[in-house]
Formats: sequence, structure tokens, C-alpha cells
Amino acid sequence: MQILFVTSEVPFPPDNGVRIVSYHAMRLMHEAGHQVHLMTLGGEGREDCSARLAQVAPLCASKPLAVPMPPRKRAAVALRSLVSNRMFFHERFWSNEFASLLRQRISDLSPHVVHLDTVGMAQYVECVPLQVGAVASINDSYTLTLENLLKAERYSGVEKLLRKIQLRQSRRFESSVYPNFGAVHTMTQVDADYLTNMNPAIRPFVIPNGVDEELSAVASVTQGQTDVIFIGELAGNNLKSLQRFLELAWRRIRREQPKLTLHVIGRHGDAARQVCELANSIGGVVFRGYVADLAEAMAVAGIAIVPLDKNCGLINKAIQSMACGHAIVTLESGIAGMPAAADGVNCVAVDSLQSMADAIIALATSKDRLTRIQQAAAATAAAKYSWNSRQRSYEHMYESAWAVANHREVSVAVRPVTLAEAKHPSIK
Repeated sequence: MQILFVTSEVPFPPDNGVRIVSYHAMRLMHEAGHQVHLMTLGGEGREDCSARLAQVAPLCASKPLAVPMPPRKRAAVALRSLVSNRMFFHERFWSNEFASLLRQRISDLSPHVVHLDTVGMAQYVECVPLQVGAVASINDSYTLTLENLLKAERYSGVEKLLRKIQLRQSRRFESSVYPNFGAVHTMTQVDADYLTNMNPAIRPFVIPNGVDEELSAVASVTQGQTDVIFIGELAGNNLKSLQRFLELAWRRIRREQPKLTLHVIGRHGDAARQVCELANSIGGVVFRGYVADLAEAMAVAGIAIVPLDKNCGLINKAIQSMACGHAIVTLESGIAGMPAAADGVNCVAVDSLQSMADAIIALATSKDRLTRIQQAAAATAAAKYSWNSRQRSYEHMYESAWAVANHREVSVAVRPVTLAEAKHPSIK
């Protein structure tokens, strides 16, 4: 089978929620004997693009192609989104040049299936001929994500109004366009059920991410450790969640267990300055920045926090921490997409950030319970989250998408973009 991966980032290194999925799907299909191809939008905007492309080239049957995208200011993209009544991510990732090159590449390669990663790239389904299978690999429903954030009152003022508009745009797009894919890949059944409730014609395939086997070797080092770790780029929801954890939980932990250290692993820039200052005022927090060797970074602690209030999608840092033998302390919503997670057995799930303080203090002062949960976490990850166990699931998804394209009529015919639409592209 010929599979063309169309991505919003060069899928290497596989260290964020976007690159992890594409890289491992490419790797697994290459190892299964399929012909894998790659086309990336915006890949040439980074200095290390060539080096990263070289890392994925051995997986590809043809030379990977990266198409540059001009820098776009967030405010300008938001304004165009309002004017065109299109999703923010669609305005951000639309490129007439890329659409033209994608049509040509599909014509040259004649793939059986085109894999489009993220909701922003899903709009390029218009470039995929009817007889070619199409997969939207979206991780989770953006509509459900926005709905949850609005219910949790995470926005206010003008931003809240803009998010409500985005919610309406996202619901319209997901409910009307996803049925035109042979498969919509999600991480959890929660997201799959939400999509089919919006439109029963959507065909979801639930394939959760796995974890690298090398992480399991860390479990022998982390066992019994009581230091705490947070992993994630300090931006957006990660940054807000860490700030709230510091204010509502870490301040108290620091008072009662002053020997504990919180290790924060992940890129951080100017947006994180206020949180860094807050952490310094409380004490006991070490910011290590981006670490290329995740296993080495994970080995410094035995308790991992997942303070994200998110009941959709899969939180990669949670399953990675389980593989490393960390005792995860998470909000209950953080394991909503992890059926294998069991409170008190292989993790600790609480109902608030204040309760996270109680849970961490209890683990740090009860070594037997801590060790038992750490061991159970590592065993669960080994049994349930192996990447290699996903190979056949991915293969079945691509086979199904190709079969759908060749045995049905889609509700929205794929058609060339007109000159007028090239200036104001839209999904119809």
C-alpha cells in the first residue's frame, strides 16, 4: 500500500502531540512493508529542518518534501478567521501553493491513502481525489476541547467571545467534513463517541498512542523516589495548569515537605516568565528546559503530576510517566481517555488541584504505597501501551479508508479550487 503522510510539522523528533503520531505511524507502516511518503507544510521555517527531514528519510520511499509557509501573525490570522467565518487553524495552515503542490504530488505518486494530521491540515481533503482513501488523524475533537474549556470558564472577556465563535465554526466543520474521510483517527473512545453523536456518518478509529520501550528501563531507577516531575512545553494550557498547581498545591507541599523538589521539563520562553518568578518565590522548583533524552529527564523523580483538566484526548506525558514507573497524580479528567488507569492501583486521581497536594504528601510519606503504585504503573504501560501492538490497528485503518473511497459516494464531492476561492478558501 502507498501511504502519503501530509503533516503540519516534520515528524521528528517525536516529542510532542503532533509529531509523535505521524512519526510512529510512518515507522510502523514502513516496518510492515508499505510504501511511505511525506509532505510537510511549514517545515522549512526552522533552521534544523534539513536535519530533521534526514531522520525520517529512511522511512520514506520517495524524497520527503517540505514546503515553507510565510510567517503569520496570530492577530491577523484571528481577524481573517472572523471575516471568512473559518476556523482559526484553517486560516493559519492554508496555503494555495501547498494545495497545488499536494495535488501534483498525489497525481505523481498515486497513493492508496492520504494521511492528514491535525484539524488544521484536514481541510486539504479537498485536494484528495475521490478514489483515494483519506484519513484525518486529529488526536481529539477540537469541538469537544473547546466545549470543555468554555464550561470550565477558562476564558473571559473578548477571548471568551472569540472561543465561542471558534466553537461554532469547529462544530460545523467537524460534523460536515469528517464524514468525507474514510477514517477519523482519535486517541480515545470519548472523542470517537462525541464525533459520532454529532454525525453518525463519521467513521472513527480509536488508536491510542504508545510509549517508547526505552522508557521502561527507567522504572528501576525511579522506584522509591519522591521528587516530583512535570513534563510539557510551557505554553497554552500546560502553562496555565502549572501556574495553578504552583499556587494551589505546590505552595503547601513545600511547607510540609521542604525536601521535595519539583522538576519542570520542557521548552519555555517569555510567556513563562511570570510562572518562573512564582516558582522561585515558593522555592523547590528546578526548570530544566527542553531535554532531548526523555528517559534521562524522567529518571530524576518518582512522582509525576498531570494537572491538566482535560477529559478528551490522550495525555502523552501520563502514559510516558507510567512507563517510567512514576506514580502519577492527576486530576480525574486527566485519565478519562485511559481505560487502563485505575485510581489507587497504578495512579492517583483527585478531584482538584488542592487535593493533589494531599495525594503527593501522602505518597512521599508512605514508601510502601508509593512503590506499589510505581510498580503497577510500569507494568500497565508495558502491557497496554506498546507501540508495536498498534501496527495492525494502523494498517487496518488505512485499508478501511482505501476501501471506503472505492466503494461509496461521498456527500461532498472533492473539486478543484476556483480562482475566487484561492483568495478566500473555504470548505463547502
